[in-house]
Amino acid sequence: MDAQYYRRPLPPELVAFSSDLGRQVFREALAEGNMEGYFAVAEQYQTQAEPAFCGLGSLVVALNALAIDPGRLWQGPWRWFDEKMLDCCVPLEVVRQQGITMHEFGCLARCNGAAAQVVIADGSAAHGSIDDFRSDLAAALSRNDGVMVVSYGRQALGQTGDGHFSPIGGFCAARDLVLIMDVARFKYSPHWVKTTDLYTAMKAIDSVTGKPRGWVHLRRALGAPPILLRLLVTNGAGPAALVPLVDRLRQMLVTATDVAAVLDVFAELPPALAQAIGVLHDPARVPTEHAALTEPLRLALNATPLMDAIRASSIPATQQELVALFLLALPPAALADAAPALQLALTQLTTLPATQMTLRSEVAALAQQLAVVWCNAPSCAVA
Repeated sequence: MDAQYYRRPLPPELVAFSSDLGRQVFREALAEGNMEGYFAVAEQYQTQAEPAFCGLGSLVVALNALAIDPGRLWQGPWRWFDEKMLDCCVPLEVVRQQGITMHEFGCLARCNGAAAQVVIADGSAAHGSIDDFRSDLAAALSRNDGVMVVSYGRQALGQTGDGHFSPIGGFCAARDLVLIMDVARFKYSPHWVKTTDLYTAMKAIDSVTGKPRGWVHLRRALGAPPILLRLLVTNGAGPAALVPLVDRLRQMLVTATDVAAVLDVFAELPPALAQAIGVLHDPARVPTEHAALTEPLRLALNATPLMDAIRASSIPATQQELVALFLLALPPAALADAAPALQLALTQLTTLPATQMTLRSEVAALAQQLAVVWCNAPSCAVA
């Protein structure tokens, strides 16, 4: 018969949150002011839904703790995040088999309404030392507007298993202890760990990326989650589906002399690649109050100078709004190597008036997703 398990004992160097010492550390951290972020996380703290869903479970805790409206229905009329809704960067079937990397965690956070600062614990980067970690802990946990999630190797903490994600619940500066709210509650209860030990565990190499792990500081992103378009969701396609388009567009922006040449890239896209960009307005997942905004959004989008240029191109009518949103959401780095005249022309076409607040919010949310794909996985992993 297969082995069966009910929890694991904590290694002796870890302090159980519910123990006498754990409660004393909690009181001291609370008095320091380093538990302000705990309460929102504790309200939403949950157990990951599947063995490989530690990253998704941690992100769900963070998104709900940050009170981010998913803009999509969960059950009945209610909007709420659960793991099965985090489908915009990595197909869920892939996550079930192998989990996610820190880069993919950041992508998932960004396409669901969060701003994510992903930091690799390599000790040599501009912002990846243990002192940086302590500074970020204090900044995140002395306020209630952000959530910290760590990615670490369990074995370095004397635990069974390998790579793992969990939210941070608190920081006791006097004792230099960090509270890990382990989302694998069926395995380990919440516990305090030495900051130096956790940092060592974050330095453990991820076998998928070949890089150390690290931490992610999450906050609410500017603007609401997108209503018209969510990138990277069609047919379970992940960021890799857009790499050929991004590469082609990057090359064209370097050599093109006018906007028409850039638009030709989209006109020549094979249908499968065009569809990989995303799905425009999925009525089954859009709540009633947001659905009422889709028509005004489309009217505003179609009134932009960019849409005038797109309508004059060879881009199929069925793809024109999608391409417009994609171009409006291009990160500033996309135009860095373009000719000055092309930069000016595209900037004029993609600059939205301040009066178009809803459309600007839609574009800001899309830009969070596209920035991850534009600079590709290796370089975005530390962004």
